[in-house]
Amino acid sequence: SLSWIKQMQAGSMMEVRDQSSNLVAFPSSLGLRFDLEHSRIRFRLNGDSKHSVPKGRTMTESSSDTSKLTLLGASKTEYHFEAPNADMLEVFDNKHQEAPYVVGLDCTEFTSLCPMTGQPDFGRIEITYVPNRLCVESKSLKLYLFSYRNHGAFHEDCVNIIADDLASKIAPLYLRVFGDFNVRGGIAIRPMAIRSDLAKSGGEDSIIERLMSDYDRIRTR
Repeated sequence: SLSWIKQMQAGSMMEVRDQSSNLVAFPSSLGLRFDLEHSRIRFRLNGDSKHSVPKGRTMTESSSDTSKLTLLGASKTEYHFEAPNADMLEVFDNKHQEAPYVVGLDCTEFTSLCPMTGQPDFGRIEITYVPNRLCVESKSLKLYLFSYRNHGAFHEDCVNIIADDLASKIAPLYLRVFGDFNVRGGIAIRPMAIRSDLAKSGGEDSIIERLMSDYDRIRTR
């Protein structure tokens, strides 16, 4: 525990050391409250948001915009296992629009139900996209994919619904959703859906295609 604390002002940063000389640095403008029981430094940011920094970590000002996010860092998470909806997805600003790049998201434990028998289907959903103005936040995506657990739909429908919902939320330059489902009845179904906004990207289609090709090659090494 932080049985002995030494505070030292150093410009705009403040340092806190415990008895073992573990160091935490943070902006001195933050109001502090020391949690001795859990060896954490808790502080209040902008008068209302609470955050905690474990011992030995450094908290610096973030360059990422989190103003649109409500699920990440929430004290309580609600899980829904049916009725997937695009409104469940949360986004943040892409601050690197000047340089196209690829985001890969791999859900290895995707489950849904057969719409006829109600039996569970298991598979992997691989989402790959080149962002435009927005990126999808991963916790909201996880909760969104969870909502397929008791949802009855064919594999082809699941993949295309996911692609449509993501495209409607982040309008990427390029989006690919690939479903690798476990064998059922001796047949493995592997649908892939592509959504592309390259027509609006100012002729960057060749750059995006080369970027996706390089990404795929690196992943298969």
